[in-house]
Amino acid sequence: MKYIIFIILCCNILAQSQVYNFEPFLAGECSGVPSGIGFSVIGYKCINNMGSFFDVGQYDYQSWYFGISSLPSGGFTIYANSFEQENCTGEIGTTFDLGNGNSCTTTPSFVSIDATFDKIYNFSSLNSYVTITKYPQYTDNSVVYEVFSNTDSSESFEPSSSSSSSSSSSGSSSKCKNYDNFLYATYVTNGLEIDYKSPSGLKETYTCDKDIPIINYCASNKKCYNKHIETTCNSKVTPSAYTNVFCSN
Repeated sequence: MKYIIFIILCCNILAQSQVYNFEPFLAGECSGVPSGIGFSVIGYKCINNMGSFFDVGQYDYQSWYFGISSLPSGGFTIYANSFEQENCTGEIGTTFDLGNGNSCTTTPSFVSIDATFDKIYNFSSLNSYVTITKYPQYTDNSVVYEVFSNTDSSESFEPSSSSSSSSSSSGSSSKCKNYDNFLYATYVTNGLEIDYKSPSGLKETYTCDKDIPIINYCASNKKCYNKHIETTCNSKVTPSAYTNVFCSN
């Protein structure tokens, strides 16, 4: 009986620390230098279009729902339910078991990108080191795209640096500092090259230059150019959410 109560208490405590972080690795068992596309996601809320950061001329109608469930054998696991429609409606497509935190797992297809990474790897070969925290954490020196719900809430948070991962908001608006309203973040590690198969010939390379996020675009038979990403907190993508882009440090 005490063991069952202990498990319930553990799950309740973890459920309150609702952010699930996916630190990316292109190869191996989450060892070496992190590289690839990473994610931080709030639990127990529907998450739409996690690939909206990537400008590939398509909209991903898939939605996701993350949470923690207890196991019959004891302990718990993080799960992710995918839905083929927005707002987590319709039937559940696939349920992913993501371990109990502080573990390496194959990265689910959170975004629909038909591309290779650093000329070799496909999305299906990416791994993530999964952790559970109260606030989102990102690999250092990455281009981060955060999304917040457009809802008033009292608590604000100034993320601090750490030796491995950190979050640092460059948006001046308090809407993008209120982590009670955090929904998710997609981030790309510094220097990652994404070669798209569709549209054919498009290549993007993400870099942080003196804390300024930059995308280098190369289109087929056209010259390459650098695009400085708008970093001010705004609701241009959708009126129901605020977005914030910055370089983590």
